[in-house]
Amino acid sequence: MTDGLILAIDLGTTGCKATLFDPQGQVAGTAYEEYPIIHPRPDWAEQDPHTWWQAVCRTVTRLPERSRVIAVSVTSQREGLVPVDASGQPLSNCIIWMDKRTIVQCETIRQAINERALFGITGLRLDPAFSLAKLLWIREHQPEVYARAHKFLQAGDYLLARLSGRFASEHSIASRTMLLDIRRRAWSADLVGRFGISEALLPDLFEPGTALGPLRPSAAAELGLPASALVVTGGGDQQTNAIGAGAVRSGSASVGIGTATAPSVTIDEPIFDPQLRVPCCCAAIPGKWEFEPPLWTTGVLLRWFRDQFGAGEVDAARARGVDPYELLTAEAAEAPAGSDGLITLPYFMGAGAPYWNAHARGVLFGLSLGHTRAHVIRSLLEAVAYEILLNLEAIEALGWPLDSLYLTGGGARSALWQEIIADVTGKRVLLPATEGTPSLGAAVLAAVAVGLYPDVLTAAAAMTRTSRELEPNRAHRELYRQYYAVYREAYQGLVPAFRLLSQVSPTAG
Repeated sequence: MTDGLILAIDLGTTGCKATLFDPQGQVAGTAYEEYPIIHPRPDWAEQDPHTWWQAVCRTVTRLPERSRVIAVSVTSQREGLVPVDASGQPLSNCIIWMDKRTIVQCETIRQAINERALFGITGLRLDPAFSLAKLLWIREHQPEVYARAHKFLQAGDYLLARLSGRFASEHSIASRTMLLDIRRRAWSADLVGRFGISEALLPDLFEPGTALGPLRPSAAAELGLPASALVVTGGGDQQTNAIGAGAVRSGSASVGIGTATAPSVTIDEPIFDPQLRVPCCCAAIPGKWEFEPPLWTTGVLLRWFRDQFGAGEVDAARARGVDPYELLTAEAAEAPAGSDGLITLPYFMGAGAPYWNAHARGVLFGLSLGHTRAHVIRSLLEAVAYEILLNLEAIEALGWPLDSLYLTGGGARSALWQEIIADVTGKRVLLPATEGTPSLGAAVLAAVAVGLYPDVLTAAAAMTRTSRELEPNRAHRELYRQYYAVYREAYQGLVPAFRLLSQVSPTAG
């Protein structure tokens, strides 16, 4: 078995990545394919589960040495909901996490249960992202689909069903439904009963990293894999990212800078923030939990600037064969730390944790005629670092001191952004050697499931490694401490204006 390979399938929001890992965590092959997001209406977001499976088949069959695969593990996007019949066939598109159609259903939930009581069961703030509101929407607006549904699955659950023939979920994914009692790691009898949902419509629950059995013969044939390969429950992409980054010890956090960001801190027991700032959910490590405060707009800020003001960089990057983000961050490096007093409030789609203010909007604060594009770009990068610090401070206030951040995701490729985050937060920053950390985390879970390692912590120590470490620049740290105070005051001073704007402009929340 020690010469076998582990296949990790990462079913993300924008595409599917299939990666082969050896028992030491080295990549033996990888393939990626994008698929579309369907927007039937401006605030709706769906995906066709058939396209997921097609992407899985096309990526897996491009990998070498598939005959050596001994286990298949899954990590995926979370919170989406797809109804399936008894054979596992989708009855409609999946309503994915970014969909915002369920405002009315969220109000229904709020009327049925006090938000503090809901938080005390699920560890989650009420939000359209989570699966419960989607399930209620389907029951109200697609009653024929609801009536025919045998199970309601998330993306990773659907893939596990295609691979194993079992309707299974695991605790990290299930804890994003707003139906899981995270203390008991079981479906909440209170919530299921309160909303009239049959628990039979929900998948069976397992710990992350559980072997469900061998591949279905039909799936093995389609993927060109050995029929003996075990199907293993992985975890949600944010949770497996923490494992794959190596952020599994006390005092460390993983920070994945993608479209959005959710700093993740593994904890030994569920802790419920009395101020409801920091969500708590199940980790992908069996028997562990995690803090996971969401920041809605982080990496997408740089994409916004690129799309609106960076046409020249896009053309120049295409001509030179480089990433346009490299040119933008190089320009940002021309501005000094603190951007000469230019501060961005990054709430372009409202504020997530710790403020949870849907009315908040983006602001450029402190502009003068002396500021340049470089200042603006750098201020966007600094704003993300300030938001990370806000949430790290909230976590530390709950009794979990932190000393190290493992940066992952596309934004972590920027050396400038790495330095800014280290300087703003005052934490040591570590860069994992493997880019596909959610996939590596799923592979770690599979390696334990097939007996290559005794537990997740041992496997993570053996299979993950870092490529670079940064310490904060003391001079920059002191400067940022002063600007951070201004950043916090700027938000607080604008809260009434955000609320007023939402009343005047329908597009402002």
